[in-house]
Amino acid sequence: MGLEALYALREALPHSVIVVTFHEYLPICHNHGQMVKRASGQLCSEASPISCHGCFPEIPVSQFLKREQFVRGMLDLADAFVSPSMFLATRYVEWGIEAEKLSVIENGIVMREPAPARDLPAPAARRNRFAYFGQMTPFKGIDVLIDAVSRVREEIWGDDSCLMIYGGNLERQPLEFQDRVKKRIDEAGRRVRFYGAYQNGDLPRLMRSVDWVVLPSIWWENSPIVIQEALHHRRPIVCSDIGGMAEKVQVGRDGLHFRAGSAQDLADRLVEVLSEPQAWDRLHASLRPPMSHIDSARQQAELYRRLLREKLGQANAANPAVLARAG
Repeated sequence: MGLEALYALREALPHSVIVVTFHEYLPICHNHGQMVKRASGQLCSEASPISCHGCFPEIPVSQFLKREQFVRGMLDLADAFVSPSMFLATRYVEWGIEAEKLSVIENGIVMREPAPARDLPAPAARRNRFAYFGQMTPFKGIDVLIDAVSRVREEIWGDDSCLMIYGGNLERQPLEFQDRVKKRIDEAGRRVRFYGAYQNGDLPRLMRSVDWVVLPSIWWENSPIVIQEALHHRRPIVCSDIGGMAEKVQVGRDGLHFRAGSAQDLADRLVEVLSEPQAWDRLHASLRPPMSHIDSARQQAELYRRLLREKLGQANAANPAVLARAG
């Protein structure tokens, strides 16, 4: 079921508490919830029936107006909303969700045994293993990352630096994007190693061979789990300077930012960390721990209990039927 599930829940349990968690912008944006212009690939700052028609000219403005009215009507049935990032919450408030109904609660992760730092072949060896974890889609900026790696001068990159790509589904992307990525990989030569898709359970093992985690997304990511995994395994992060990525990664403490979509600016950041021997050690020592799934669940439960108390307080406490249905 889609948003109609909210209507079915409210019909079946009219006095229940309904909380909706947002993970992307799908209620706002028809383009896979990415808030990216379909033709140009540029970020979209404000959705509207007219602007959405510009991305999808085959769909009339009236249809987008009906879509917006339907989505808003269904969301009005919820008592509260949760966003894993302040950035995403702000976007929904700007779209019209009541700010007092929104709570920011981070996604929690299972706290497995963190991977130890990569064993260096020699005391003076550099921390020069960069890794990308994620889907191979145009929005993720993998082509920007590979381009950036190719731009680093040979004397700085050296013989042993490496970009390791862990990702899949490239074959499901538009042919033009597939060709561009394959061309970038060919141009990068031995600097890039492509390992294919991975399972979440593989991350602790994969992190053992990684020094830096890179997130080159060109869209406003909400709260990428990869960031929390990198923090948990104490791997400094190099990420785009937009959306939830910029919010979750503090410059100088958790990692570095680069201008989103700019291969040259990312290349400059790679040069920076490759040229400064103490950069990794300094960031590794200052990384903040992520939220555990237990702490996240606790905050979710506290929110639900508060909402339930408020709803019961508004109902007729003397009416047993209301209390029974609300419970």
